[in-house]
Amino acid sequence: MPTTACASPRAWRIALAFIVTPGLASLGLACAIPLYAGLPDWWDRIARTALMYAMFGAYPPTIVLGLPLYLALKERLRPTLLNCAWAGAVTAALPPLLLGLIANPTYAYSGGHVTHDQGMRTLWGWLDLGTGVGLMALIGSLTGAAFWLIAVCGARPSRSPPASSAPAGGL
Repeated sequence: MPTTACASPRAWRIALAFIVTPGLASLGLACAIPLYAGLPDWWDRIARTALMYAMFGAYPPTIVLGLPLYLALKERLRPTLLNCAWAGAVTAALPPLLLGLIANPTYAYSGGHVTHDQGMRTLWGWLDLGTGVGLMALIGSLTGAAFWLIAVCGARPSRSPPASSAPAGGL
């Protein structure tokens, strides 16, 4: 019976993936949505925006959600491209989803004073929340794919011993 090969990522590759991929996500998002509109140099805007996204939007969810998710699922699921992309999407989308659901959108500015609209989120508010969470899920899935490329793809397969010496053919 032939031995089966499965990818077993080494610890240094996993650590490298956890360090590099949030930075890549921050840089990609900074290129798509740069902040600091007052700065004349586009590259300076990208660099400052990427740093801001990394410090407040990429590394904290990676440490708080991504690392425990990896540790919980590493023995249960194979590190496939789809599984890594799914975990990245959940890690990136869960914080903005929770913040959007917890935030109180019930106060509106109207004619010089703040009014209260009885706790109703408008259709536009739900659409805005959904598109924002969807964008973060897309970026997270791409980041999960990058995680897979760094941590798993190219890892040397380890040979596992045969399951048993029973004849192939069934019961």
